[in-house]
Amino acid sequence: FDLPLMKNKALCKEYYPLHQREDLEWLRDNWAMSKMNTKQPISKIRDYFGEKLALYFAWLTFYTEWLLFPFIIGVPVFALLMWRFYANRDEIHLEAGSWEGGTKTVIVDEYIYVYFIFLLFLIFWCKFVDGVE
Repeated sequence: FDLPLMKNKALCKEYYPLHQREDLEWLRDNWAMSKMNTKQPISKIRDYFGEKLALYFAWLTFYTEWLLFPFIIGVPVFALLMWRFYANRDEIHLEAGSWEGGTKTVIVDEYIYVYFIFLLFLIFWCKFVDGVE
């Protein structure tokens, strides 16, 4: 059958390829439903679904792996700051709300270096990822 010719002569409106049952089952078992998937089968995805979808999943894999680094640093920083806030909640509230001589007292957080170091980490990480080709 010459399907494009049949479509041009209005013998059929549309045509769609059928799924290949064996390939679809392999992708389902080894990729979509796998519980311990360590690597995505990008070449199999490309062969079955095409270049665009394979590139999409390759990008998601890359992006997710690179988000692991800020996560490893960010969770302990967040935990430290939350612990510090809740441990000294009453002191912080009283000191930050005090007035002396008509001007508000501004308390500089003693853990400001943690914010600064994490900010530097994120800046360098973004520059590094931007330079990776």
